[in-house]
Amino acid sequence: MANVDPIPGLVALLKIKYLTQALYVEALTHPVGQAMPQADVLIQATAHEAAHITVLQGLIGSGAPAAASSFDFTGGTGNGGAQPFSPFGGSSATDLLTLAKLFEDLSVRTIKLLLQTQFGNSTLFPSLVGMHSVDARHAAVFRLLGGKQALIQNGDLPTATAGANSATQPFFAYLVYGPREFSTTHFASHGQDNRLEYNGWGNVLTPTSIFDVLLPDFSVATQFLGYFAAA
Repeated sequence: MANVDPIPGLVALLKIKYLTQALYVEALTHPVGQAMPQADVLIQATAHEAAHITVLQGLIGSGAPAAASSFDFTGGTGNGGAQPFSPFGGSSATDLLTLAKLFEDLSVRTIKLLLQTQFGNSTLFPSLVGMHSVDARHAAVFRLLGGKQALIQNGDLPTATAGANSATQPFFAYLVYGPREFSTTHFASHGQDNRLEYNGWGNVLTPTSIFDVLLPDFSVATQFLGYFAAA
């Protein structure tokens, strides 16, 4: 498969990493994050994200965007005053874990879209596979901390709904997971585990896999990120 310019995808991935790391850093200083079971997971995840950021900045080069100085973790930027998430607004870690899973799964799907076109890039491909492995494990750990299975399963996140209002959490789930994740027979019976290898329903390099479905294009990540940009 011919390689295409990886920079747009790498830039989108870097911005996801900035957002994810910032969420974990704030969580470590907030009572909600500090009270989470096994809160030390946040420390490790923050370090992993920092390492990924360094790698991505090196891969992109001088054109790598700088991190934003702040983020709106309510998902309310440009959202007409609505705040679909409240990760630090109370004593429950539910929304914090939901955002962590959404961010990590968005990263996984962005990486898989990059992998589809970078199979022949001997420098980039191994780095992306390594990041995928780490982020998939992050997502699994956060599911376990929330009392769920490590697999992505129906009921694990707000049901992804086509046409959902951006003021609701299902809208964000739809951006990350797309329409098939909560409606197919395979998903209902098998869940997902963010795997890369061939699994009987698809392949790592095709968009037909029920497991770990890749983003349709990088603009989806850009749209998602826009709601968390500081106003």
